[in-house]
Amino acid sequence: PIQSVMEELGTAIDFRRIFYLLLRQWWIIALITGIVTAATIGYAMRLPKIFESRAVIQVQQQQQQVVKIQGVNDESPASPDFVNTVVQALTSRNLMRRVVEANNLRANPAFVSPGSNPTDIQIADKMAGMVKAQLRKGTRLIDITVEDADPVMARDLGASVVREFLRENISQRVSISNVATDFLAEEAQKLKRKLEDSESKLQRYTEEKQAVSLE
Repeated sequence: PIQSVMEELGTAIDFRRIFYLLLRQWWIIALITGIVTAATIGYAMRLPKIFESRAVIQVQQQQQQVVKIQGVNDESPASPDFVNTVVQALTSRNLMRRVVEANNLRANPAFVSPGSNPTDIQIADKMAGMVKAQLRKGTRLIDITVEDADPVMARDLGASVVREFLRENISQRVSISNVATDFLAEEAQKLKRKLEDSESKLQRYTEEKQAVSLE
């Protein structure tokens, strides 16, 4: 049945006639193909070139040496969650705002259109759209890429992202150290008050019982 249907279709459609018809009109087909190709090439040539800079950072396994506080658990740098957190931090608004400020991008007409007055969040989001951070599978290496029509700008911003990330990381470590120092100072004051209170009670006891001085 299938063969008979194919034979009927072959009879109904004269493929030879269609082939010779196309062969006679080859110049029309060639002209259309040429116009489409030329238009595609022209459009591609008018598109601005996009340059990409690339940097790589490695997440180390060094543990933070911070005073242990009850109820607070340290997250291991070797854990996937920690590494993924670092990946997310590399495109966070806070880091993007640091990069924008460090490079004075608000005053750069190539980054902010003259006459416009975008908010800090809008500028940070625009910067985030130029940056990509991706973890290499099976490693703790993170690839950072920055795209821009200006190759120098792409290079400088790529280096700035890494630099500001390291500065932010150091700032956070210093902040944690300051918190730990304040915590120790508060505990020392509490112990000092307890000691003074104990000494006062002991003094009162010796005076009341006329005990021999323990001094």
